[in-house]
Amino acid sequence: MNHSFSVDDSTLQYHLKITDDLESVRKLHSWHKIHSLLEERYRAPKVIDWIDFPEIGFSGLLQEHINGRTANFRDSPFLLSN
Repeated sequence: MNHSFSVDDSTLQYHLKITDDLESVRKLHSWHKIHSLLEERYRAPKVIDWIDFPEIGFSGLLQEHINGRTANFRDSPFLLSN
């Protein structure tokens, strides 16, 4: 399970995705290892840095924020056919 936050200073906006679940941390580390490839080939958000919060046991990715919305495949079946 991941926790996601929007972080901004009224000029820049970031997306912080953190977790304390070991399997989720492993998956986020895998993403961090190949983020350059994902950013080049797809519309993946740019990874700014890996973030550790040892005091609370959470780790994760700080990414650029991309405005948009989550795809709703149930209401947009044409997305599945492409």
